[in-house]
Amino acid sequence: MLVSFNVKNFLSFKEEEEFNCLPGKATRLGFHKVKKIGFEVLKLSAVYGANASGKSNLINAINTLKVLILLGEIGNILEGKKFKLSDQNQKEWIEFSIEFIHKNKLFYYQISVGNNQIQEENFNCSKEGVEIFSFKREFIEEKIKITFSDNLNSNPNNQILFGIIEKNLLQPHQLLISFLNQLPGNEFSLEIAEAKEWFVQKLVILFPETKTNILVQKLDENPGFKLFVDHLIPVLNTGITKTKIEKQDLKDLKPELLSADYQEVFDHLQSNPSSFVKKSIENGLDELVIVNEGGKVFEKRLFFESANDKGEGVLFKFSEQSDGTKRLIEYLPAFYSLQNEECTFIIDEIERSIHPLLIKELVSKFSLSKESKGQLIFTTHETLLLNQDFFRTDEIWFTEKDQFGISRIYSLSEFKEHNTIDIQKGYLNGRYGGVPFLGELTSLDWNEDDERER
Repeated sequence: MLVSFNVKNFLSFKEEEEFNCLPGKATRLGFHKVKKIGFEVLKLSAVYGANASGKSNLINAINTLKVLILLGEIGNILEGKKFKLSDQNQKEWIEFSIEFIHKNKLFYYQISVGNNQIQEENFNCSKEGVEIFSFKREFIEEKIKITFSDNLNSNPNNQILFGIIEKNLLQPHQLLISFLNQLPGNEFSLEIAEAKEWFVQKLVILFPETKTNILVQKLDENPGFKLFVDHLIPVLNTGITKTKIEKQDLKDLKPELLSADYQEVFDHLQSNPSSFVKKSIENGLDELVIVNEGGKVFEKRLFFESANDKGEGVLFKFSEQSDGTKRLIEYLPAFYSLQNEECTFIIDEIERSIHPLLIKELVSKFSLSKESKGQLIFTTHETLLLNQDFFRTDEIWFTEKDQFGISRIYSLSEFKEHNTIDIQKGYLNGRYGGVPFLGELTSLDWNEDDERER
C-alpha cells in the first residue's frame, strides 16, 4: 500500500510537494485505517482541483517513477519534464520519493536526476522499525559513490562486490535498484525483488485512455472474477445481464479462414502450451485470445448479453457498447482486485464518461466495505463524491495552481472541518480552493463581442 509520494521540479510542481495516505485526527470511518507493521494507512483517497491544476501531473509523476523502475535507466523519459516557468529550475534536479508497504515491510525509495544522469538514489527496507537493507548512491566529482548498510558491509564478499559495482559496473544513467535486482543470490536480493514486485504487480495506474487487457482470459480462467462480474454488471443499469465467452477450436475453422498468420499462432501454441496470444479486432476495439487447453488450440471471444423484447438473450461485442459502459467494464478487474488483494490502484479522472450517481455508487460500495483489501486513489471533478458518509476529511486532497503556474497539494484535513459540514457545498463555494477562477469569464461581455461582429 502506498504511504507517501513526494515530487519536485516535475511538470507544474516547482517546489517539493507531498501526497500521503496517513490518517489525521478524523474519527469517522475508522475501518478505513489499515494497520500495517506498527502504523496505519488509509485505504481511500480522492484528489480534486480545477482543470490544469496539477491532478494529472501528480499521477504522471508516480507513473514516471514506476516506468523508471521497470526500465532500469533514465533514458529520455524525463526530457522536457522540468518546471518550465523558471530558469533556475532548468538547472535543478527532478526529484521523486515514495514510501510503501509490501510483504509486511516498509520500503522507501528516492531518486534525483539532473544533467542526464542520476545524482542521488536512496533505498531502505525495514520491518517493525528495524533496518534490513539500505543503500545510498551519490554522484560526487564525476564519480559514483555507493554506501550500503552496515549489516552487509561486514561480509568481505559483499565489500568486494560493492566495490566492483561502484567502480566498474554501474553507469550514471542506470538505476542501482534495478541493477541489484539482476544480481540474485545475494543477501539483499529478496528485499530488492520485493520492492520491484510491488511496482510491477501491486501498483496499477489507470489513465483515461487505458484499455482493459485480455479481459476474456481473466474471466475464463478465474471463476471467482466471472461470478463477481456477472453479479455486479446487471445492477449497473447498462442493459447487460451477463457476460458470455465463446470458444472455438481452431481446427474447426474453415481452411480459408485459417490464414498463414493463424497457422503460425497455432504452431507456436502447440510448442508453448502454457502461453496465449492476444489479437485486436474490430479496428482495435475488440480482442480475441488464442490459447492451448489440453492440447487443443481455442479461440476465445467475449460478448455481453442483453435481453430483447421477448426476454431472449442477444449478444453484443465490447465495441458496440457506449463509452460509459466500456469504461465501467474496464474498471471491473480493478474493483475485483481491490476487494480481494493487497494492491494499490491509482485512477486518473475516475468519473470519465460515467454518470455521477453510478460512480458515486461504485466508490461508496468500496468505501463502506469492511472486507476490501486494496487501496484506491483517484483524481476527479465529481463533487457528488464529496460526502463525509464515505470519505474521511484526511482522504480528500486538492491541487491548486497559483498565478506563477506552480501547483501545490494539500489535504482537506488542514481545514479542521466538523464531520457534519457539507464539504460539497464548501468546495463549490471555493472554501477550500482547488476550483477554477472565474473572474475573467464572468466579466466577459459576449453580447458586446456580437455587436462588434455585426
